Amino acid sequence: MIRLSQGGRPKIEELATICQVSERTIYRDINKLRELGIVISLHPETHRVSVSDPVYLPPVQFTLEEAFSMLTLCFEAAKEPVFPLLDSIGEATCKLFGALPRKVTDQLMPLTGKVLMQKEPSHSHDGSRAAFDKVREALVKHRAVSIKYKSPKETDSIFTQLHPYQILFARRAWYVIGWAELFKEIRTFHIGRIEEIHITDEKYEIPKSFSLQRYLRNAWSLIPEPGPDSDVEIRFSPLVAQNVAEVRWHKTQQMTKNRDGTLTFRVRVSGLNEISWWVLGYGKEAEVLKPPELRDIMRKHLEELKRIYVTE
Repeated sequence: MIRLSQGGRPKIEELATICQVSERTIYRDINKLRELGIVISLHPETHRVSVSDPVYLPPVQFTLEEAFSMLTLCFEAAKEPVFPLLDSIGEATCKLFGALPRKVTDQLMPLTGKVLMQKEPSHSHDGSRAAFDKVREALVKHRAVSIKYKSPKETDSIFTQLHPYQILFARRAWYVIGWAELFKEIRTFHIGRIEEIHITDEKYEIPKSFSLQRYLRNAWSLIPEPGPDSDVEIRFSPLVAQNVAEVRWHKTQQMTKNRDGTLTFRVRVSGLNEISWWVLGYGKEAEVLKPPELRDIMRKHLEELKRIYVTE
């Protein structure tokens, strides 16, 4: 758009090269701009594009550091758009880059590809984009959805009416949190496990008392469990103590570095099952000191592992 608003008449293939997208994407963007009322001409023979009434965008006041940060994040996200909301990031990056002053882009170009970010594995949501879009539409319109859901805890799929309250990306996947008619309570559903979804005519309102933080309480990750919170204490060996200490794992965590090189890790959580899997990942380098209930959970994990790996 910057090239066009400045009076340029680039070819479709030139725009595709500049934006690092396909020519088909350029044609689609031209149609979108026309829908917004911008008069764009496309020569049938030369395939050059021009704007009849130039549209001037306001100047973008990015510093070099701000532009570098934004573009680095956008370029990295565009490499593997593995979930909704990132699948159009390439086009957004192109627009941002094109709106920057020439002196800024000249300084940024040598840094392209020199700073990389390794993303955590995440759910691809292949085949579930439609479910994500319908959940988002239902949330905007405040309409209930009817879903068929494959729960890992159930043998057969379940059916329920759902009032979406919140869409959340956590633990490498997208989730929808809302009132589930089947359970008569607020539940969390993995959008990638929604097998069928239909928007109904039923209207609903999100309770004013609802907040994501209040719902999650002090859950270790995503699923709060019934009952009072538990005070957990774990001792980590010197081998992993520094690794654990460098990360903010939970909002309630407190840590003490001991003289023998071990680390005492304390946290208050709403449920013990999620944190048990985290502790299990450290193997013999972590020992649960309390509560006894978490030690029992870890003991059961070990008994199952022994059954799998120890042969008579």
